[in-house]
Amino acid sequence: MPFMPTTTKASYRVPVFDGGLNSKRVDLDVPPNQSPDLLNVTFDDGGAVGTCKGFSTLNTAAIGSGPIDGLHGLYQPTTGGETLLAVCSGTAYATNTQTFTTIPSAQSVFTAGQDVRIVTVEEEAYFSNGWVTPYRYDGSNFVQVGVPEPTSGSASAVSGALGDLVGNYRWAISGLNANGVEGNYAPITTALVAITSGQADITGIPVFAASAGVSTKYLYRTTAGSTAEYYRVTALSAAQTTYTDVVGDASIPATTGYTDHNQPEACKFMVYHRGRLFMAGDPNYPDRLYYSDANQPEIFGTGNAIDIGKGDGYPISGIRIMGNSLAIHKNDDNGVGSIYLLYMPDSTGVSNPNNWYQVKSPSAYSTQSDKALAFFENLMMFITRSGIYAFSGEDIARGPADSVIGRYLVDSLSDNIEPDVLAFKNSLLDKAAAIDFDNKVWVAVPSSSSSTGNDKIYIYDYIQASSVEAGPTGGVWSVQDGPAVNNFTTYGGDLVGGGVTGGTVYSLLSTSYNFDGSAIDSKFKTVRFTGIPEHRDYTKVWRHAYITVDTPGDWPMDVTYWVDMYDESGTTEQISLNPGGALWGALVWGSGTWGAALERRTYRIILRNAVGKTIQFQFATNTADQYWKAHSIELTYNLRSRRGA
Repeated sequence: MPFMPTTTKASYRVPVFDGGLNSKRVDLDVPPNQSPDLLNVTFDDGGAVGTCKGFSTLNTAAIGSGPIDGLHGLYQPTTGGETLLAVCSGTAYATNTQTFTTIPSAQSVFTAGQDVRIVTVEEEAYFSNGWVTPYRYDGSNFVQVGVPEPTSGSASAVSGALGDLVGNYRWAISGLNANGVEGNYAPITTALVAITSGQADITGIPVFAASAGVSTKYLYRTTAGSTAEYYRVTALSAAQTTYTDVVGDASIPATTGYTDHNQPEACKFMVYHRGRLFMAGDPNYPDRLYYSDANQPEIFGTGNAIDIGKGDGYPISGIRIMGNSLAIHKNDDNGVGSIYLLYMPDSTGVSNPNNWYQVKSPSAYSTQSDKALAFFENLMMFITRSGIYAFSGEDIARGPADSVIGRYLVDSLSDNIEPDVLAFKNSLLDKAAAIDFDNKVWVAVPSSSSSTGNDKIYIYDYIQASSVEAGPTGGVWSVQDGPAVNNFTTYGGDLVGGGVTGGTVYSLLSTSYNFDGSAIDSKFKTVRFTGIPEHRDYTKVWRHAYITVDTPGDWPMDVTYWVDMYDESGTTEQISLNPGGALWGALVWGSGTWGAALERRTYRIILRNAVGKTIQFQFATNTADQYWKAHSIELTYNLRSRRGA
């Protein structure tokens, strides 16, 4: 029987490309607006896929040789000022422009290569790394949080002849910082001193270290013969080392010193919530959550601590505010753990910790990285070796659910990119970082077993919640191959990342379409299209591809297509994106325009020798500052009839 001619031309249209990355299933099972392979692209609210904006180095000079261990944008509403803070090679730096300067007294305070958490507390930045007493920075001074006790037993007193003191006494001092916080007092004389003539000449009064931030010292004294209560005698300047005490017991004020104004412990994690500073990650007590006195973030009273899930074997791995409670993650660094909620139900509960109560959530997962906790749409995103999840305050969100390959217990937000997530280097996941910015969650991860740090950024666009063909998706993923960042923050309305190496801080939404001056390897590879569903198993003669693109500049966009994946190199055509030219050969009358600086235009590509069941496309560019945005594609084809018997 002779070969039958092709049938009438058919067409197949993909109206949007905003479905994101899907590396979980073979591309014939992936919705047509998703991609099994993309890199350095972004999606807009109209359904288009385009080249992502690149990144640029923010700082004018490296601020150290190692990673940026801490990064934070400090906004101070009282002054309207904004400062970008960074910690690198153990030293803290600040900038209001792009040139970082060393914060005075912040040299070599921390350990290079060890993460430093920075949070805003009442217009000051608090720094903590889990090994040294936390520090605070008010825009000028870098000092410890709280006030340490003075050195004990370093002063002496001798009797003089001009006052009202008669008896045996002991003296003590405390420190007061610029925030009006007074620390615990400590005796400065080792034993009771006998005063016989009414006057005590005290010398060798200790001076606090500059890191204590003490602006004033208070001198305290016992009454004659007492070794218990100390009463305030006078205020001294921070540098004062001598004082003549002539005030008799009857005239001394009844103001006593503090014994329970402790500094916070050295902890890895901290949040400021409802007037209290909460801290966790004490290496000596991994289950313990510390909290400051009410409305006193620098004072930690004895007993201000709660053990969370004590004895379960999982150390606290992260804490965040969630509504009127704290979400406390515990994880063994291998993906196993739990999430506890510490509820503070009302205003009374804020002031009275006895009204707080902790509840273990039914979540089977918890974060492996405190830095990778990010909020979006009242959900808390977190990362574990099993996937990237969202916590609703009661359980993992959006679960249980059905996928096209079966039922799974809970719906991780990373379901579509599961193979990628399972390849993340588990031993480095505690360094993963995340932030919510521009209706997207940015997640920096160690992408493979060969990674030495976070080397890729996965971006979850939660606004892209549905599409014409895929239906509700719950958000879409894209991936960016640079830069390698250790942490995120916002500064000046921009998204900023701290580099994994080289003391570099990056602007992650550069005004230029390049990767710090280098070309972007940007591509979106579609799934394999089979035409309309009823033609899936038929061989087709692919005729034309009509691609709607924004035409922003005078440069080409490469379009490569493969038929049945037989030709690995594919066939590449170039579309000349020139909004200022006529482009008569590419213009499609009735749908294309020309002559403007930025226009949406439909181009026709003739598909040569394209015979097969499937066809696949890739839009790409790899030249700096030459970008593209593709909105839709329409394919025309003829069915090739089968041979007869």
